Amino acid sequence: MPGIGYLTLKVYLASLKKQWIPEAFVLPEDKDQFELRVQNFPNKSWVQKSNNHRGIKIIQTKDVDSQSTNTFVQEFVDQPLLVDGKKFDIGVYVVITSVEPLLAYAYKSEILVRFCKHDYYPFNPEDTESYVVGDDYIPISEMPSLQSYYNQFKMTVHDSLFTYLSSIGYNSQRIWYEIIRCIAEVLIEKQVTMQKSFTGFLHKQNFFELVRMDFIIDQLANVWLMEINMSPNLSSELHKLNALMYEQVIYNTLSLVGVASHLKSQFSELDIASSDRDIMFATDQCASEECHSMCLNKCRLCHHCLSEDMRIYLKKAFREHNNKGSFTRVWPTALNESMVQNELQLSESNQILFHWFKEKCARNNYWCF
Repeated sequence: MPGIGYLTLKVYLASLKKQWIPEAFVLPEDKDQFELRVQNFPNKSWVQKSNNHRGIKIIQTKDVDSQSTNTFVQEFVDQPLLVDGKKFDIGVYVVITSVEPLLAYAYKSEILVRFCKHDYYPFNPEDTESYVVGDDYIPISEMPSLQSYYNQFKMTVHDSLFTYLSSIGYNSQRIWYEIIRCIAEVLIEKQVTMQKSFTGFLHKQNFFELVRMDFIIDQLANVWLMEINMSPNLSSELHKLNALMYEQVIYNTLSLVGVASHLKSQFSELDIASSDRDIMFATDQCASEECHSMCLNKCRLCHHCLSEDMRIYLKKAFREHNNKGSFTRVWPTALNESMVQNELQLSESNQILFHWFKEKCARNNYWCF
């Protein structure tokens, strides 16, 4: 998808001023701000990252190379939630099918949970395997507190983890809600920048992207977005335990975007799967003389007030909703009602899509998520 790098490049993500992203400073541009932050909070730990390679290691403030280009310094979340003494991260698969208007989905049936090889405490900054999840991570099936949920009761990884967290007093529903909320708001924040990359493309709706967003949770149940991975590894060669999940993610993604089809090739799938009549509402407003004479704000979902492009996107949204399988829509959904502080900040096409789903949801809760 054009512009996806604005989401997946570490420095672009870290520079977002959002509550779920640890504070970061791009070097050498933000050198003075970073030094002021260090003066005010001398006990904070930091990591210096580069866009050109993987790898994270805690460094002391005096060892930060403030003149290094293409790097940034980011605050280290030093009190992560642990399971059996080990730090873990949560990978959520997200599919973006449109940027303007924004349409995005999260895979709800399963998540990737990876545990560090070494115990977090006693903490040793030189032991990166105690706080950085590597490729040879420990799977959930080998964690003592989670084994019974996953191995004996045959729960998913998602349900195993969140059932356990509930059992030790955490509000699992709130944690998951914050993850979904973070995904939606980060995508909305990056939408305008990504949209600029679509200049010159005639058919802007013919793109999709699958990414994996990696989160950690701290001991106060705060959610932190650490990374967005473009083209996430879906090969089961190293972790055969994940084979079924990877296959299901691929299957549901291809179904969602319409690459896979149950219809015979001689049929026109687009006409069968969605038509102009499928996206319209039975309202007195659209039949009124007022809406016929001018397209007021209350008339914008009427057929004659929709642009041809907007009708294409609404029919696309209709098809994707019916094909989303194990995905849940993260934007727009009923949950976004509390996110939109000022609807006028949204682009016109986003406002139309938001209200279209809102009207669909009001008529049938099948359309709410």
